[in-house]
Amino acid sequence: MTRKRKNPVEATEEAAARPFPAKNHSPKKDYANQNEFSQYGYKDENHGQYPAKRPFDRYKNQEAQQDSYEYDANSTNMSGGDAASGFPKDVVTYLRNMERISKDGGFINDAVDRAIDEVTGLEERLLMYPESSRVVEELFGKTSYAAYSFLQLVSKLKHKTIISMIYSGCGAKVLDVLLYRLNLAENAEALQIFELFTELVAENWTDFAHSMNSSFIIRALLRIFSGLQPEANKGDHKKPPAPVTTPKPKYSSPEAEKKLAPFYKKLATLLFDYGSHSAILDHNHIALLIQEGIACEAAHSRVKLIDQFIDAAITKAGDDQTQITKEWEGRNSSRVWEKLVDSCSEDAKLRVWMTISGSASKLAQHQSANFALQKLIRSVRSLELATDIMDELSPILDQLLTSASFGVVQSLVHCASHHDDLQQTLLKSFRRYFKANTESTKLHFLPNVLTMNGSKNQSSEVVPDTITTRGSLVFECLLNLTRTKTISECLKSLSPDTVFQLGTHRVGSHVIEHVFQSKNIGKDVKLQIAGAFEGKWSSLIDNPYGSHVFERLWDCDAFTIDLKERFMHQIMRNTPKGYGKFWRFMLLRTKAELYKKDVKAWVKEWKTEGEMTQKDEKRMNKIKKKAEKKLQANKQSAEAQEPAAEE
Repeated sequence: MTRKRKNPVEATEEAAARPFPAKNHSPKKDYANQNEFSQYGYKDENHGQYPAKRPFDRYKNQEAQQDSYEYDANSTNMSGGDAASGFPKDVVTYLRNMERISKDGGFINDAVDRAIDEVTGLEERLLMYPESSRVVEELFGKTSYAAYSFLQLVSKLKHKTIISMIYSGCGAKVLDVLLYRLNLAENAEALQIFELFTELVAENWTDFAHSMNSSFIIRALLRIFSGLQPEANKGDHKKPPAPVTTPKPKYSSPEAEKKLAPFYKKLATLLFDYGSHSAILDHNHIALLIQEGIACEAAHSRVKLIDQFIDAAITKAGDDQTQITKEWEGRNSSRVWEKLVDSCSEDAKLRVWMTISGSASKLAQHQSANFALQKLIRSVRSLELATDIMDELSPILDQLLTSASFGVVQSLVHCASHHDDLQQTLLKSFRRYFKANTESTKLHFLPNVLTMNGSKNQSSEVVPDTITTRGSLVFECLLNLTRTKTISECLKSLSPDTVFQLGTHRVGSHVIEHVFQSKNIGKDVKLQIAGAFEGKWSSLIDNPYGSHVFERLWDCDAFTIDLKERFMHQIMRNTPKGYGKFWRFMLLRTKAELYKKDVKAWVKEWKTEGEMTQKDEKRMNKIKKKAEKKLQANKQSAEAQEPAAEE
């Protein structure tokens, strides 16, 4: 039977009248309440109004997030509208696939070339959302070529669009990473990218410096132009903490340093303008920016801009010291001054001290200002300035020892350790405070220091349970002084039982460790302290605190190879069967397995290691002295060039 063809008009009317079939839609989730996609609705409207942290976690793994949705830029709900006005899902999916292909096959440049064709015209939208910006960072942040390819697209946009990217949290983070990836040795055309961003920052300096997100770009440019690597992420617990040292500049090529120098000079001139920053120096972002600039100057051993910044502050304050003291007392501005006084020249330190000397006692006990004062005191090298500081702060030593600003005392001792003439004056102040300033009471000095007891003590013995943490820190500082006659006599007067109790005590063990580590305590004193553990090695090693004391004793210069051999002879005969972890650490530290096999080989190895240790110490001391001389010479040459430049 043939089916009759319907009239087109009748078919259209019938279709219009027919009800829509019910589709089996899954219930729509309330994403706004579940807060699954709320971060994608972030859009910057008012520049400069940002929270203390970035709007998204820089290193959070978002692989589990689905990228098959479209988002409206002004809403946290899903949108089924045109993709041109929202989240670019197709491009993000493509970039993610290209990133995986390049990771598996290693065809990074091919993947980048193909991806560039897809993202052209979508740069702003890709840097608007956390997920898409993260994919851009992973793909284009792998190599210098990939970073340059994407930044070249960005550079062709309108300046207004680029500025909007810099203000946004997602865009600033991606641009930060890609700028660090640029390498002038591999791609000389990257210099144009640096020139563009430098011009944008210089033209919009005031607005950029006040915004958290854009300030990251300024800090990145300063470090790049100074040859410094990006700072390690503090949230990355896999990497060990980096030592606190002055970073060394490392450029991709010698020519790169010359090409980047004008860009750095342009930004540094704006950064170290005290007149434009004095009113907002306590602002968090401004303070971080200036600290970054100081670090860049210190990396090249330059002091000219730092000294000019300090001189401008002192000149503007005039006879009124309250402005400088307020900056020292500020929560963020005190950090700036802490870096300034640590990196400036010796003459600048003297000018700073003359400005704040009248308020030094007040600043020493302030919760913020005392840190800057500590840095100033620790970094002083001239005898004249160190003497002025001692004369000003020594009379209030009793207040500093009992106040919360205890670090100032440590800085004073550290400063006096460089000048033998000042140590006697400082030690007299200490002995006067701890009631041990006479010949009959000088043996009370050590017990009173360890217990922080400023009243009279009629006993020269130390009770371990009365020792305080602050007292052990004061004792550690005093061991840095070359004048240790009183401390040595106090240590010799301790009974063997007291020494053993200190060695196995939670706080007292640090006291014995500092004695063995000190270079100013004689070997005879160290051997007498070590003799208190004779016949009690097992108890000392099995103790969680005593095991650390044994390690310091083993590395001590007074514990010669003959004493080590005698110790091994005693300990190997008395090794318990079921020994614990501390005993096992000791056996590994002393190379007990080698001692069992061949005593002569063991003795020879430890003799060689001891000789190498002495050579290493001498070599490190020479390197340290050369570095100090070179730093001083660089500062003097920079100071000598300043008058010539002014002429």
